[in-house]
Amino acid sequence: MIFEVNSAIPSIFAMTDKEKLKKLVEISGKSQKEFAALIGISSATFANWCYRGKITPTAANLILRKFPEINPDWL
Repeated sequence: MIFEVNSAIPSIFAMTDKEKLKKLVEISGKSQKEFAALIGISSATFANWCYRGKITPTAANLILRKFPEINPDWL
């Protein structure tokens, strides 16, 4: 799957972490529950990340492990 965040988001560095999480799900074409399973976490954990609006180092590592083409600086 081609997952190019940089081309899909014109002002990627102006987004909040909450917006980034939402955009990742949107671009993946999956539901929030499916995206959580894809990166190896429960849907409740992912919902908690979205609610808090914070991408922790652990969250970034899980996302980047599944989608290495994402620019780590964006997360």
